[in-house]
Amino acid sequence: ILALAAKLAKAHGALTPEWNGFNILHTEASLVGALDIGFVPGEGGLDTSAMIKAGVLDVLYLLGVDEIEVPAGAFVIYQGTHGDRGAHRADVILPGATYTEKSGLYVNTEGRVQLANRAIFPPGEAREDWAIIRALSGALDLPVAFDSLTALRKALYAAHPHVGTFKLVKVVENMREQIIALGGEIRFNQKVADLQIEDGPDGKHVRGVTLESGEQIRADQVILALGHSARDSFTMLRDRGVAMERKPFSVGVRIEHPQPLIDAARWGSCAGHPLLGAAEYKLVHHCSNGRCVYSFCMCPGGLVVGAASEAGGVVTNGMSQHSRNERNANSGIVVNIEPDDVEAYGAFPGDPLAGVAFQRHWEQRAFELGGSSFAAPAQRLGDFLAGRPSEQLGSVAPSYAPCIRLTDLSTALPEEVITALREALPAFNRSIDGYAMEDAILTGVETRTSSPIRLPRQGESADDALQSVNTPGLYPAGEGAGYAGGILSAAMDGIRVAEAVAITLRRRWHRGEPGGSACDPA
Repeated sequence: ILALAAKLAKAHGALTPEWNGFNILHTEASLVGALDIGFVPGEGGLDTSAMIKAGVLDVLYLLGVDEIEVPAGAFVIYQGTHGDRGAHRADVILPGATYTEKSGLYVNTEGRVQLANRAIFPPGEAREDWAIIRALSGALDLPVAFDSLTALRKALYAAHPHVGTFKLVKVVENMREQIIALGGEIRFNQKVADLQIEDGPDGKHVRGVTLESGEQIRADQVILALGHSARDSFTMLRDRGVAMERKPFSVGVRIEHPQPLIDAARWGSCAGHPLLGAAEYKLVHHCSNGRCVYSFCMCPGGLVVGAASEAGGVVTNGMSQHSRNERNANSGIVVNIEPDDVEAYGAFPGDPLAGVAFQRHWEQRAFELGGSSFAAPAQRLGDFLAGRPSEQLGSVAPSYAPCIRLTDLSTALPEEVITALREALPAFNRSIDGYAMEDAILTGVETRTSSPIRLPRQGESADDALQSVNTPGLYPAGEGAGYAGGILSAAMDGIRVAEAVAITLRRRWHRGEPGGSACDPA
């Protein structure tokens, strides 16, 4: 049936060297990913129908297989989660973790790789699938070549680079070469200083950009993919009259604990086992003052790093090396800020850049508290909760470079943020025993969680899809424009914008034809 369907698609122009319009929607979860990495019978191997025939196999291993009937005869080992038909037929059950109980890579029906993080831990004797297979291979004296999830993924990325960032540098280089081969240009060390916006019979329209060097690049379609801290560009856009509005974001501090404390709270008696690695966490608390406090960008075995982009300000962020073996676990602990919260910081009533001014105010305050030397202000958690300045460190050594300065963080952020943090941090101790330890270190301030502005654009179904609502031809995209919250979501938004541009160009080149999809073979 599949071969006939493919033949039919090719006969009707849906399969060409330039375009693949023939796709398959699989009914079994994970089959797309399995096929993507070549999980198929090898030479001389058996397919599913052959394996389940009576008398063919003495032992049958079902890895999450619940959709088939297994006749009597073979000794069945079932590794899975849901306990459907496969578990009922099994002689031995190896309980696995569900998708919410493990970190996993998944391939969706479009062939796109997605990374899912653990929400909760598996109950009882359940374990993550890779750990079960690794333990079983050791018991059979046939050990596989990985002892941790990190090692497994490294091997996976090496064998299948498209499912990870193992060869991302080379991928990006190849993309650049392809762009150049198609007639595009890559401008390094160039800065867009202004937009060229001209009035016409149908109103104003973007006509290109002006570089800081003075060079002008003419274009009727300009994709503006800003970072969330492109403050000079935000100001230029506001002054040029491009539609802009405030959006919610969050601010807070970085907290550091000894990584072994987090491991013990998460792994229990298994903490420190080389197969487990450094433990992560995600926390959230809804406060009595209406604020929400949550962990942000948690970095197991990581470092607190400086992320200031302007003189006279201190900004913190976090990172983990591939090894995740630094002494501390750190995470942003941040509180939501709503558009109305920043009104007083604007240059004028309704200023869309009031959120930027809010961020800058508290970054400069952190600079002052740090001694105006780019040292970050810090405080022991016990002192912060008690409302007293810290005078000396305890058992947790901060990782921020160049250095920290012990102080009182109660004036480092707005009062409502401090109040929310003081309520939430002890509450987190109910989820992670020891989280509220007095010697944990708070380092300020974390202000760049997401863009404080959004550049409104037309809906995807409009004729001018994804263009600025008041500046035709301008396509705001990604995190700085307010349409993404990180690398992957920004990339996905970039794809949507690219398709919208392609549709606009197609309509121009094929006037009178229906818009269709940018992916149509025409």
